[in-house]
Amino acid sequence: MPTHYQITEILDQLGQAKYFSCLDLAMGYNQINMDPKDIEKTAFSTKEGHWAYRRMPFGLKTAPATFQRLINTVLSGLTSTRSFVFLDDIVIYANTTGN
Repeated sequence: MPTHYQITEILDQLGQAKYFSCLDLAMGYNQINMDPKDIEKTAFSTKEGHWAYRRMPFGLKTAPATFQRLINTVLSGLTSTRSFVFLDDIVIYANTTGN
């Protein structure tokens, strides 16, 4: 299955579904641990001290790709057959309740 779809393909699949659930993984980036060797790259200083992120902050250049790869792995086998994922938004769909 391709990893990218045109909107018409997505709408065709969703148009045949009867049941939908939409999930927004709020603060999802912050649930991913940083690789220990990369923690120092997130460091910053304030008048209260020197800080570094232990979990992936929103705003890192590689954060969207890392998060998308994780979600695609978690939902492997379901994407484009029962769900579509775009970053932290997931649409799960089915034609019947037993799907």
